[in-house]
Amino acid sequence: MSTKWRYAVLFAVFVLCVFACAFGAVLQDRTIVRWIVPVGIAVGIGVVTAPVGFVLWRWLTGSQGMVVNALCHVVIVGCLVYPGFLAANMYLADSASEHVETVKVVGKSTQKHDTHRRVRRSTYVKSGVRYTYHIDVEFPDGTKKSIQLQKGAYNHYRQGRTYDFVMQKGLFGIPVIKDMG
Repeated sequence: MSTKWRYAVLFAVFVLCVFACAFGAVLQDRTIVRWIVPVGIAVGIGVVTAPVGFVLWRWLTGSQGMVVNALCHVVIVGCLVYPGFLAANMYLADSASEHVETVKVVGKSTQKHDTHRRVRRSTYVKSGVRYTYHIDVEFPDGTKKSIQLQKGAYNHYRQGRTYDFVMQKGLFGIPVIKDMG
């Protein structure tokens, strides 16, 4: 394979990994589990399959080094397994396990982020700000979770009040928020 095609495939794999991790972060927002659990599972699967799969990455990296190819395998497989694990847990959830939990809003916060626009090739200037809206909820078992919302939904929730969330038990037993009432 020519160098030009190898770089094109490498760029496509990089973009696929970025989108997969972003999709995983979106799914993580509606799953009641610490982020380290699905990331650890994804990296663990990458490490377990590395002795078999690192040979396949020689064509992509252009390196014969075992460490480089094994690291490439662990990162790429981990980036693809992370959203796959969360998606399987969420979308293959047991509908018979659907139940309502009363959660308490213990905090609300708004985060300010600067936006930038491009002026020249390598020059960016601040063009404004954007806001993200978060509520911190506490479940009956004591689990706390911060959930990002749109502004309209954020204005609906009041600190100190309780709300009913529709929950389901996911495929792997991890609770999932199906509806935020």
